[in-house]
Amino acid sequence: MNLRSRNKVEVGFSMSSMTDVVFLLLIFFIISSTLISPYGLKVELPGGTVKNVSKTKLVISIDEQENIYFQKEPSSIEALKGILANERGNLPPEKAIVELRPYAKTPITVVTQIMEIAKKNNYTFVIATEPI
Repeated sequence: MNLRSRNKVEVGFSMSSMTDVVFLLLIFFIISSTLISPYGLKVELPGGTVKNVSKTKLVISIDEQENIYFQKEPSSIEALKGILANERGNLPPEKAIVELRPYAKTPITVVTQIMEIAKKNNYTFVIATEPI
């Protein structure tokens, strides 16, 4: 006589429901974290003094025809060597800044020549990438 049932109950653990719960929690925390304002707390910061440091910038510009201008005056690469050497003697080290404003299609050789002149005279060199 066969007393066993035909429907066998399988005892086991399915991970699919656990992954559903984890993804739901993840979505909940992502959505709730975007609702928190990071600027919600008012903080009283200590006062301080503002020190305005004026830096002398020597501006070198290059136009479409590769004409070089020093402080809006026409110049050349050879003249820049003497001008930058003379100006360097008049400036303290922290104020010696050369700003180059080249035209967008200026050849890199012209820019590197001016950079080398500034480096030889111990200038801080800045290239302006957008028109000011």
